[in-house]
Amino acid sequence: MQVMGALNMYQQETYIDPQPTVQVYETKWVRASNSGILRLYVKLGQKVIKKQVLYQIRLIGHKKNLQSS
Repeated sequence: MQVMGALNMYQQETYIDPQPTVQVYETKWVRASNSGILRLYVKLGQKVIKKQVLYQIRLIGHKKNLQSS
């Protein structure tokens, strides 16, 4: 939007202050070992704490939870 405003293609009425940047030093990929119906307990970008349940996969007659390590 800022580029379009500079080119007079868009009338920029207000400045939207972006959220502060968060620097991450360690990440981890999580992969499900089974398939089934996925129910997420966290949102994209949400901070998680140790041992927090991240999601649940529901198989027929089975239940499996994954926690953050």
